[in-house]
Amino acid sequence: MPSVKVQVKWGKQVYNEVEVETSEPGVLLKTQLWTLTGVPVERMKLMGTKGIVKDDTDLAAFGLKDGSKLTLIGTAEGKELQPPSEKTVFVEDLTPAQKAKLLKEKQVEPLPMGLVNLGTTCYVNSVVQFLKPAKEFTNAIKGVTAGGGPGQVDPEMRLTASFRDVYHQLEMAGEPIPPMLAIQNLRDRFPQFAQRGPRGVFMQQDAEECLNALLNTFRDKIKGGASGSDRVVDKLFSFTLSSTYKCLENEKEEETTATEETRKLSCHMGNQLHPVSLISQGIKLSLDEDVEKMSPTLGKNAAYKKTSRMETLPEYLTVHFVRFEWKGASAAAGTEATKAKVCRRVEFSRTLDAYEFCSKDLQRTLRVGRKIQREKDEEQAALRNKALEDTSVSAKKESDSKEKDTKDTKDTKDNKEKDGDVKMTDGEAAAKPAAAAQEAEAAAAAAAPEKKEDEIEELVDYDTGNFQLLSIITHQGRAADSGHYIAWVRKTEDEWLKFDDDKVSDHKWKDIDLTGGRNDYHIAYLLLLKKLTVKGPKDAKVEDIDEEPTSMDVDKPPEGQEKSEEEKGKEGGGDKKEGSDGMSL
Repeated sequence: MPSVKVQVKWGKQVYNEVEVETSEPGVLLKTQLWTLTGVPVERMKLMGTKGIVKDDTDLAAFGLKDGSKLTLIGTAEGKELQPPSEKTVFVEDLTPAQKAKLLKEKQVEPLPMGLVNLGTTCYVNSVVQFLKPAKEFTNAIKGVTAGGGPGQVDPEMRLTASFRDVYHQLEMAGEPIPPMLAIQNLRDRFPQFAQRGPRGVFMQQDAEECLNALLNTFRDKIKGGASGSDRVVDKLFSFTLSSTYKCLENEKEEETTATEETRKLSCHMGNQLHPVSLISQGIKLSLDEDVEKMSPTLGKNAAYKKTSRMETLPEYLTVHFVRFEWKGASAAAGTEATKAKVCRRVEFSRTLDAYEFCSKDLQRTLRVGRKIQREKDEEQAALRNKALEDTSVSAKKESDSKEKDTKDTKDTKDNKEKDGDVKMTDGEAAAKPAAAAQEAEAAAAAAAPEKKEDEIEELVDYDTGNFQLLSIITHQGRAADSGHYIAWVRKTEDEWLKFDDDKVSDHKWKDIDLTGGRNDYHIAYLLLLKKLTVKGPKDAKVEDIDEEPTSMDVDKPPEGQEKSEEEKGKEGGGDKKEGSDGMSL
């Protein structure tokens, strides 16, 4: 029988001089290759210059001769692709609980969950996220044990319990929460939030009114403290405001004083003649105002100068930018009465100094903590300056040392050739005293006597009058009954979280500007700030501390947004598009 020797290539392997009987059909050649490669005949594809070798191919007619090249394609038995030992699970198929567990195992911090907008409910969603950084509050509301279902006859407890459930779900869920029961209970308790527009759709509401309504409800339902009967809302958010009234129409009438408990400071926007550009100016304007009330000496309503000051400081201070004003109807212009928005730019920073808004007695108390804080700041500044000086000296020595290295290396080589000794370079000589100084400092620290337990100074917290910004509610739009509310929450000093209903995202503080000036972007409406304290000796005294002068310009513009005096002078009434008084209709 005639036979030829061919070359068969299979993957990276090459079989040379494979003997083929040309009088036999193609299946015999395939069987022969099976014994060489382990590829089953039924899964084998054999190709040559004239096409594919099939089972019934006549090899003599196929034109095989010595040296012909064939290509084999196929997978050997036992080398087939195997299904994965573990089933592949995609992120989209995971439950919220499984997603949260996976992120925890991978040590990846997930973004917090948002709230679903159920139809113009962004004002509620923003208030929920706005209050979340007040940990004492969220812990207290989550501790409410009463039920909030249909069986609860007390509407205020139903409302409190439903918002408790929302805060619980925000911590546990892995997807946005639809606060349906909370919205329903809010509208049942406060019908103004259930108003509908001409088309039957729920109307947009004021976030500041929603915040007040919720805190008024929670005030009597959330209890805490050692006795379990303290009003948590009052303890965290309320402070005493004292007001003095001076009659402007009768100088002989004695001044009267009144006190009230409140939960916010207002920041007025000023007017066209006296615009406000700093938050401190706006707050001062709201604390010193002219009012009209009944005069006991004149027997009629008279003008009074009302001067208010803070007598106590809250743990959490709310500042309300009074951006919505009632604008009367105008027959000449053909406009109806409406609630207009003031878009004037008002600067604020991540800290607020409330010292000038406090009464004389409270200022006297705050001066202790402020002095301790100044001393600590000065000490830290001195340490930073010393570190910079040391770094500069070290860099200079290193530079001088490098300049001499070339010459020192040559001198060292010459000395070594002469007597086998190596000369110390100037750089090594300079490093030796530094190392000795460090050793001396370490030895001095070790030799310092430890303070006995009765010699350790007891430290307590002192108020400073300073507050740190934790969260912001912004409004975007032209009017109070339209637009969109968003919450911004502090994550770190430079990173903030934007809660746009169910969409949550990270942002750098330097990249956001919420101070106003344009109605097509987010403008700060509510601020939540936490009181800052400083540690100091228990027996610190006030007597030897000088009184601090107060200034209207306590705050600085946000970092990276400072303006020249010329720009500030031009700014006055806010965005030019909104008119000279910064009001949008």
